Amino acid sequence: MKITKILLAFIIISIGMAFGANLDLRVNEITGLVGYEVELAIVTENGFSNVAMMELELNYDDSKLTFTGSNSNVLSSSNINANNGNLKVVWIYSNNMMSLAAGDTLAKITFLVEPGANHTGDELPISFSDKCLVSDKNENLFNLSLIGGAVHVTENSILFSIPTVVKYSDNPVTVPVKVNYGFTDVAMVEMHIGFDASKLTYQGMESNYLAESNVNVSGDVLTILWIYDGSTISIPDNEALLDLKFNANMTEGSDEFAAIGFVGENNVSDADAYPFQIFLEDGGVVNFGGSSILLSIPSVTGYDGKPVSVPLVVNYAASNVGSIQLHVDFDNSNMTYQSLESNYLTDANISLVGNVFTIEYNASALNFVDSDTLLKFNFDVDLSSDVIEFIPVNFVGDNNVSDASSNPFVVYTENGGVNIEDKPNAIDNELSANRFELHQNYPNPFNPSTTINFNLKIAAEITIGIYSLDGKLIETLVDSRMENGLHKVTWNAENFSSGVYLYKLQTDQFQATRKCILMK
Repeated sequence: MKITKILLAFIIISIGMAFGANLDLRVNEITGLVGYEVELAIVTENGFSNVAMMELELNYDDSKLTFTGSNSNVLSSSNINANNGNLKVVWIYSNNMMSLAAGDTLAKITFLVEPGANHTGDELPISFSDKCLVSDKNENLFNLSLIGGAVHVTENSILFSIPTVVKYSDNPVTVPVKVNYGFTDVAMVEMHIGFDASKLTYQGMESNYLAESNVNVSGDVLTILWIYDGSTISIPDNEALLDLKFNANMTEGSDEFAAIGFVGENNVSDADAYPFQIFLEDGGVVNFGGSSILLSIPSVTGYDGKPVSVPLVVNYAASNVGSIQLHVDFDNSNMTYQSLESNYLTDANISLVGNVFTIEYNASALNFVDSDTLLKFNFDVDLSSDVIEFIPVNFVGDNNVSDASSNPFVVYTENGGVNIEDKPNAIDNELSANRFELHQNYPNPFNPSTTINFNLKIAAEITIGIYSLDGKLIETLVDSRMENGLHKVTWNAENFSSGVYLYKLQTDQFQATRKCILMK
């Protein structure tokens, strides 16, 4: 009797395996930073239908990866649980069976790459076990094809950005692919950039690092592929990896926009074939139409203890301007406003509340020539610390310009500020308990947590606050007395949106401010 039951069970399973449909799932591979969350997707390449029961088991190294959550359009959080390096997906249909199209995602699984573990360079596998079962409502088993993935742990990150550039009368227009934070020892670059081919025609590229042969265009996608032949690439902050040239086919005088952005898989690795963590920002080309005005605040050079003038420039001629309302902010902890210079405005047209200027004009029509200066802000520079290298001066909020008949211009703005040179009493970057110092956060960019290290020369009452770019305090991380020496604090920005933030350390003898980037 016992042998009969075993044979019967074997026959049932065999029939299910023989006549059931095929079902494939794959976990992707991704690069992760130590102390940073990564999101892996469980994807079906060919799709499936009529699933009534699913039981999956995946294994991972829980000494280096911590499960932090999941997201799915077909499963609930109660269907996905993890414990002791074992992640289980258990689902049984109640009303509707499960079906996914080719390329659909079953679930996204989020892990934290543990910050305490010294495993930079490791490949951490996420593998399916042999205990996975999927069946239809008749208990026929699917033939499973299951492929695991991995987290490649790195300490390197790169932020690439394609800015939005303005196209004027001339072609071609140049669109840079910028490296916002410098990198060293890159040995392989593979990037895919899509563009609006109905409005843009690729004309070529210029680069100090790549050759034209490294760029191939097919339809509306540019593929950039470079592999080192003995020499790696190193690029400083805010430099272009390459400049793309396009002819913009846009209606004269219009305000059209042509998108340019990263698509598909984009990979960068070092000479040991180890991948960098990549962050991407998209942009495009805006046609400068007859109802457009471009205002810019350039970056100028300043010195601690010296006055500096920061102009606000009308970059291209604009006529019959009857109304102006602009908002500009600056770092008032490092500069003090003194006066205004202008051939068009008076002190009555400008007000200052906190660190934000409001500029208002509504009188006789103004006519500007190319590169005309609307006004100059005069500041005194008084650095709050020796680590300040750049003081931003930015457009904020709503900025509006209209003609004398109250017809609005399309307003484009470009931000700038003051580059500090020859800083007195400059300090090096070595950690030391013999001075006050605020260090750059790590990782940066980050999501959602980052660590801030700082030194205290003596015991002191300190505060560390997070600020928006308009100077508003949004969170206090530390407000207490601390002993001298090296300290660190973590900011969890889970409840904040992507963007640039400031963090400031203040004592009664010292204060310093740095930028950080949250990218979700």
